Amino acid sequence: MPEVFIDGKRFEYEGDQRLLQFIQDQGMEVPFFCYHPSMSAPANCRQCLVKVGQPVKDRETGEYELDDDGERVIRWFPKLQTSCNTMISDGMVVL
Repeated sequence: MPEVFIDGKRFEYEGDQRLLQFIQDQGMEVPFFCYHPSMSAPANCRQCLVKVGQPVKDRETGEYELDDDGERVIRWFPKLQTSCNTMISDGMVVL
């Protein structure tokens, strides 16, 4: 089952979901203004920005790369992402 890590907590999910809606479904909060689940997500207000990254996998083995503490190495996106139109993906880390 695919997993996503939000504020250090692991969550499993099914299907395609937008990050903001998934966070809200878990009872957590991210500030937003222009988002509604029945409408498109224009990401105009920029209030729902979050730090997002993906774990680094070894291309040959498919195993996650680990740091000195045994934790997954995370490649952070270069800029903050709007959670209202970011689709969650397996292994995603969100702060």
